Amino acid sequence: MNILFVCTGNTCRSPMAEGITNTLVDDLDIVATSAGIMARDGENISENSYLVMKDMGVDLGSHRAKILDQATLDKQDLIITMSNSHKDMIMDNFHTKGNIYTLYEYVDGESKDISDPYGMSYEVYIKTRDEIKKGIIKMIEKIKNLQAGKIVGIGSDHGGYPLKEEIKSLLEELEIKYIDYGTNTEESVDYPEYGRRVANAVVSGKVNSGIVICGTGIGISIAANKVKGIRCALCSDTYSARMSKNHNNANMLSLGARVLGIDLAKEITKAWLSEEFEGGRHERRVNDIEK
Repeated sequence: MNILFVCTGNTCRSPMAEGITNTLVDDLDIVATSAGIMARDGENISENSYLVMKDMGVDLGSHRAKILDQATLDKQDLIITMSNSHKDMIMDNFHTKGNIYTLYEYVDGESKDISDPYGMSYEVYIKTRDEIKKGIIKMIEKIKNLQAGKIVGIGSDHGGYPLKEEIKSLLEELEIKYIDYGTNTEESVDYPEYGRRVANAVVSGKVNSGIVICGTGIGISIAANKVKGIRCALCSDTYSARMSKNHNNANMLSLGARVLGIDLAKEITKAWLSEEFEGGRHERRVNDIEK
């Protein structure tokens, strides 16, 4: 797996993230590199970045800045930026595969930046290094979970509970692992809570994708889509289910228990689980949604 870290000049934050990742990945098949949107090719790493990384046993003395280009982006499985502005600039000026996130967005679903320490004190660089390291640890854990195999998060309110149990049986038949986020009875509950539980599991990397169910599927899909990074598709037929993956890169599926029969709901679920994002022209549109 190729991971690219991006900051502005590729002399502070992104090389620190690269060095930390390559130190912590252990036996995972991960190679981290870095680049800068406004880098000057061949520039040395900043002195304080070098020193704080040296203090944790990572020697970045040979690092030389590299300006970001399309060929570099095309080789990446995952692109992690240090700020939202870096992400926006890349999405505005380059093509990606829908695989670009800020570090905080990828690990916590938060709209938060890693502040630029350039020109600041040694102590500020230590704080930046430690902030990046904390995020990298979470990132690696998320990747481990995802590489362990497909895991689906599933949840419903009381109206969707009977169908949820049927979909769980389908997942077992397909030998797909799942985590049930409730509810576990037909006693009345509020659907936003269960949409949020599954959505948070998806964006945190605890599961690869999510399925949520309420009476119509509408309310719980709206709730899920309020979580940053979620693209939850409410589907009532197999064609829509396939297209939601192919064209919209939907990471959650919503079903209406009082709208669909059990057999159709299972066919929709199977269709959705079997598809992948096509990228291409659809990538630009999904990136626009994310922005």
